[in-house]
Amino acid sequence: DKQAHVFRRDKPYLLLTNSAFVEGLDFVEQHCARYQRAKPMLEAGIEDTEQLLDVMKAIRFTSGETRTLWTATFDFSAREMDVRYRPEGFEVAHRERMGF
Repeated sequence: DKQAHVFRRDKPYLLLTNSAFVEGLDFVEQHCARYQRAKPMLEAGIEDTEQLLDVMKAIRFTSGETRTLWTATFDFSAREMDVRYRPEGFEVAHRERMGF
């Protein structure tokens, strides 16, 4: 719909996928396999960035037209964003400082 949306969080994490959210959270929880895989891992608690990377690895598509080409993680308290790319095996973190 080309409208900006703000997602408020009621948990200590914010989970978004690139699946359509217009049908609502119930729809995404029932039909998005990546969301279904990530949510319990996040609800169990994330203590560090390595655990967050484990979640990202678990939901990564490894083949086909929808394979994951890059992944980004954010640490808002440190104002940092790490982007990792498929050709580098998602091993190299390209860190950027966010200026907000």
